[in-house]
Amino acid sequence: MVEMDVKPFIDASCVKQGQEFEFVDEGEFSDIEIEKDGKTEIKQVFRITVKTNNIEYFWTMNTTSKLNFIKKYGRDSKAWIGKKGIFSLVKHKVFGQMKDVVYGEPKVEVKK
Repeated sequence: MVEMDVKPFIDASCVKQGQEFEFVDEGEFSDIEIEKDGKTEIKQVFRITVKTNNIEYFWTMNTTSKLNFIKKYGRDSKAWIGKKGIFSLVKHKVFGQMKDVVYGEPKVEVKK
């Protein structure tokens, strides 16, 4: 028997501006179907598990967020495991509607 691990997906309803999170795994690329202009398109997305408020979530990272972490921690997402980040919410037009979109950036560690 295979036990399925079902985690919720991060969206603007479950995070706050400036909320801290930690990377749990290295993530993976997967293909999803998107309806656009009456046509179905296949889009490749990067999903990674993050932990915030003691709950693990899947996060489908946007390109800006991926680039923020690549600049700080490198291209190999395996090196991100255990690293911390900060969420921010930014208003963007998504499929014709203004919505809060979740972005992330590395947490700045203050040295003592």
